[in-house]
Amino acid sequence: MSNRDIEYIYGEDRKKTLANISVSLDSIVGESYDVTHAIGRYTYSNEYNGIIAPSARADGGVNIILFNTKGGEMTMNMIDFFFEEYNDDDWKDFVNCFEDADVCIMGVPQDIINVIYSLIGENGEVWLNTPLHKFDGKTALDLLLSEKGEKALKAFIMRMPN
Repeated sequence: MSNRDIEYIYGEDRKKTLANISVSLDSIVGESYDVTHAIGRYTYSNEYNGIIAPSARADGGVNIILFNTKGGEMTMNMIDFFFEEYNDDDWKDFVNCFEDADVCIMGVPQDIINVIYSLIGENGEVWLNTPLHKFDGKTALDLLLSEKGEKALKAFIMRMPN
């Protein structure tokens, strides 16, 4: 099997970055979590704040692992993270890959409806109302109440496996 490269391990101000740890795919999938736990222990004990790594199980998927600081606060707000990642041109290109859904939901832009219903199917509206762990239990509808939240949601949606 191929290797997966952990592209970023973030430190406190994103300046302390350890890049390109090569890990065999076989060592991070299956029943044992020994290697992934060792990577996590190493990064946490060396005061890194988290890891952004490709998913071992889902092609194109991404794992984001954040560690709490000693004071217990999260070091990176996920709305801020995805907002900073958002790019309007990327979203427009992404949306063009999906067909129009014959659904209208008040307060939800049609481009988001089209993508969600293409990815999730008829349970799209349920997903829009489901608390999202990555966003501290906020729903997609909650995020759509602000421009920042909407852009964060779009960046998050682009990372969903399809």
